[in-house]
Order: sequence, then structure tokens, then C-alpha cells
Amino acid sequence: MGKWTEVAKGLPQEELEPGPFREKINALKDERRSRALAALAEEYRAVRAEGDAHEEKGKGISARRLALESLIAETFKTEDRDIPFSFENGDRVQCSDQIAVKCADNDKVLAWVKEKGLERLLSVHASRLTSLMKTRIESGEETIELTTDEKGRPRGVLLGGGVEVAMYPEVKFVKKAKK
Repeated sequence: MGKWTEVAKGLPQEELEPGPFREKINALKDERRSRALAALAEEYRAVRAEGDAHEEKGKGISARRLALESLIAETFKTEDRDIPFSFENGDRVQCSDQIAVKCADNDKVLAWVKEKGLERLLSVHASRLTSLMKTRIESGEETIELTTDEKGRPRGVLLGGGVEVAMYPEVKFVKKAKK
């Protein structure tokens, strides 16, 4: 199936969060369980097309919203306005200044975090951690150890640094290449 198939064979299935959304997914799966792959693939293609159309429409809405927010902010500044704009029904539009923070020097920020005792607040973005661990597994820099929970069930793979790894199947829809 893919380059991770051999590694994934030894991994437990990723456990998905329970809840109403998961229940809805399971109900939809049950409705379609007897369908052939061709029917499932065709419905998947249609759902992907529907999602793409919504995403494209959403981009236009987002651009309009951002343009309006920018113009409103400019107007509030030029009018030196501190009070919100209120509608007859009680809704209002207000504008306030906020600050944005970004890391300009990683070493200095890390030293500051350590000085203040805030190390436990640091985290690595999930996509970066996934990329890093995949690279290290592929290169042989990390070894895989199966672990179990208190009931003896496979709980994931524990790698150095407290990282758990589990397998999940990925389904992709690839459109025909444009000429």
C-alpha cells in the first residue's frame, strides 16, 4: 500500500476520540458497509468535489470579510472612535488594537523561558513532531518499542522523548492531471 506499510503492520490501530461526531461517523459507515469499493469510491469523489466547492466559496467569503475588517479598522482609526458601531437590534461592530508576538531569536526566547521556569509550557507543533519522527524512523535514528496499557493492550509505540506512534489508514483523492 505504501512506504509505511511494513512499519505499520507492527503498530496498534490509532484510537479515535469518542463522542457525538465519532458516533455520526460510525452510523454513516454502518449505512454504507455493504457497498462495493466502486460505489464507495464514487461517493467519496462526489463528497470531495462538494467539499472543494465549499472551500473555494469560503475563500471568497474570507477575503471579503478581511477586506471589510481592514476598512472598518481604518475608519475607526481615522475617526478616533472608541465606541462601537451599534445596530438597531443591539448587534455591534467594535474595533480594538491587539498585539502580535513572534519569536525573533530562538536561543534568547529559550533562555528567557528557562529563566522564568516556563519549560513545561513549550510544545512542538504536531505536524512538525510527526515529520521529525518519520524522518528519524526512516533513517534508523529511532527504534520502535511496543508498549501496553494497564490491561495489557497495545497502547502505541513509545519512542525516545515520550512520543507514541500508532498506525492509521490514509485515503487520498487524486484528481486527473491537467494537460
